[in-house]
Amino acid sequence: MLTFRIRTFLCIVGIFATTLSAIAPRLKIKKRLLGSPGPVSIQIDGQEKALSEKTLKNAQTTNAYLNAYNTTYFNLPLLRNRQKIRRFLRKNNRYSEQGKPFCIETNNKKVYGTFFDRKSNYLAVISGGFTNCHEYMAPFVKLFPKYDLLFFDLPGHGLEQQQAVSLKGQLAQSILGLDLQSISLGNAEAETIIAVVKHFKEKKNYKKIAGAARCYSVPFFAQAGIDWEKENSQPLFNKLILDSPFSSFQEFIPHLPLLASSRSKAPLFRDLCKSWPVKTVFTKIAEYFLEVPLQECVPTGKLLKQLTATDMLFIHSKKDIAISNADFSLLWNELAGINNKCTLFTYNPHAMNHIKQKELYKFVTEQFIEQSFTDFVQQLSTL
Repeated sequence: MLTFRIRTFLCIVGIFATTLSAIAPRLKIKKRLLGSPGPVSIQIDGQEKALSEKTLKNAQTTNAYLNAYNTTYFNLPLLRNRQKIRRFLRKNNRYSEQGKPFCIETNNKKVYGTFFDRKSNYLAVISGGFTNCHEYMAPFVKLFPKYDLLFFDLPGHGLEQQQAVSLKGQLAQSILGLDLQSISLGNAEAETIIAVVKHFKEKKNYKKIAGAARCYSVPFFAQAGIDWEKENSQPLFNKLILDSPFSSFQEFIPHLPLLASSRSKAPLFRDLCKSWPVKTVFTKIAEYFLEVPLQECVPTGKLLKQLTATDMLFIHSKKDIAISNADFSLLWNELAGINNKCTLFTYNPHAMNHIKQKELYKFVTEQFIEQSFTDFVQQLSTL
């Protein structure tokens, strides 16, 4: 019965979207322009400066070899196929570097992930966005080839997630592929991050640990860093790369329908998804399934401003339809007075910076991880 209802619901949604696709051209509704592409720039101390063509060309030339992996590590259809990308990562052949799967337990819950041992003194910890299984982070195998690398599933995510028990949980899991009842939007995620990093810190005394959090993961990495410092009086991460961060869940969640409809060819459907009624209804539905009032989630900026011993590189696309420039400004302004931060501005689709501009992404993040923050900022200021 549940399966029948879900299929019926999906059919109705599909018919509705298809209908809008058909009638939109007849109504001569023009596509909403998301903004003209502009120069890639860096923001330091409130001052924004465009990177030179010479720098961009140098980054592209130096890392041009990454294009050899366009059909594998940077192949979006492959990355979105959970089973295929897992088999690819765990198969040792000339096309891929074999990752070692791991499972650790924290608070009677198991955390699954993949670890790449490069015998490095640097460790890079990667976490994805909402609905992403950890294998979706495969591009970082090539973006961070010199560091020990690990990525893992956040609570409720991944192929090994537990089966939902309640009818509400089963419905959400069937549609989204997530165990929403394991998601807390805070403590559970932070505890998972700490448990994973601690597990590998105990195996090797790393010289430097860098975290790369994408969108949904950003506030959890911040919370994990705060909790770790309270207990250990030292930073959990020396460096944090915060890609496509938002100011708060309360601000971000209402934009998810528009993000989900971004690939639709029906402008009317997209306009509907960005309307106030749809945003309001979707937010109420999200709170119902997550069982977490969004207004109770601590804003991202209030968390990050406590990480005074961690250098932070923000990456924000001025063309991001889910995280507006105004929303990013709210986050950035919250960090006024914090000196160990800078921003790379791009014009890529939401959370696609590491795919669409992989050569530049590797160039900038590598410099950020390996240099002191002062040297990194000084270098970028002269580019």
